[in-house]
Amino acid sequence: MKICLPINSDDGLNSLVNDDFDSTNLYMTYDSAKRAVEVFDDQDHDNVLASMINDGVTAIITKTMKPAAFAVLTKRTELAIYHAPLPRCFDNIEKLLKNDLPKLDMNHLNKLTSCGGSCSSCVKEC
Repeated sequence: MKICLPINSDDGLNSLVNDDFDSTNLYMTYDSAKRAVEVFDDQDHDNVLASMINDGVTAIITKTMKPAAFAVLTKRTELAIYHAPLPRCFDNIEKLLKNDLPKLDMNHLNKLTSCGGSCSSCVKEC
């Protein structure tokens, strides 16, 4: 299984999960078969997630994300999206691998007054 997590800074598996999937430039992938960590800097906003999906990412662990992003990812991809209740990446990955991590749901999404939860309400294309 290949897992993607938004992170604040690159501290390997001890990295802290960023508060919001959409508000960071750094993303970590963890390949459970190879026990390998890779960090991607999306500073140029080149849609690094699409590249990660093409490279085999099948799950996301995040504290929250914008409703429109959640809607797009759940409708257009086969990604499993999980809620990160713990601060460190390692602890959340360990819970997922033990099938003990809850799926992200509407209660975990950002409550944005400017976001109607659909792509038509965004100023950027999804």
